[in-house]
Amino acid sequence: MRQFLDLVRENMALREKVEAGIRAANTNFVIAKAGMSEETLHAALMAPKQEVYLETSKKNVMSVDVPVFEYKTRTADATISTPTVSLSRPAIWTTR
Repeated sequence: MRQFLDLVRENMALREKVEAGIRAANTNFVIAKAGMSEETLHAALMAPKQEVYLETSKKNVMSVDVPVFEYKTRTADATISTPTVSLSRPAIWTTR
């Protein structure tokens, strides 16, 4: 049970960090959209800033298979980071 609650806390902290990043990105997008033509903005957004490699696995916590995501990012300056993300509940991916 303790292990599960530790994962829940970690998940909450990661979620808050991601949501703050999304808010900042949306703010920057609105500012960029206001100051650029639509064609220029689309061209700027089409150029990738970094590559992401994602590997998935799972681990068993309290008889529940929990997904574990390991990803590597590579930026234009060749910096590579390799954090690991573990979810306390199954991930649900949706597309629009």
